[in-house]
Amino acid sequence: IDESEHLPFRALECLRRIYDFSNTALILVGTRKLKNNLTGIGRNDYNEYGQLSSRIGAKWELKGLCYQNKEGLKDEDLKTLCNHFDVEDKKAIDLVFNLARGNFRKSEKLLKRACEFADGKAVELKHIEAAASFLMLG
Repeated sequence: IDESEHLPFRALECLRRIYDFSNTALILVGTRKLKNNLTGIGRNDYNEYGQLSSRIGAKWELKGLCYQNKEGLKDEDLKTLCNHFDVEDKKAIDLVFNLARGNFRKSEKLLKRACEFADGKAVELKHIEAAASFLMLG
């Protein structure tokens, strides 16, 4: 469930009951606020959140798309995303990273729009620049 940090306590409690009765794993995705919502940290009613936090099986913190420019190494996620859109030019990948600042959703939107500007041809730097201008990223 994406953007789970916006779920009120009552909705989280309903999800807990679904989990209990169905024995089905749930994956909640959200910002750091989600962790506080699930544990009750910083709240007066901290004890009510015990049933929620006791069911957490694992927690992962994703940092976004990384890029190590000095060594010319691209993070595998960014590289995979760019390869999906047939973008392999180092300058183009640098531009995607710099414009989207590691944000996956922005990177994908930028590359999709660049593909539209390329009109079936290979995506080039100029297409990414045009897409960035269109999306107000540049």
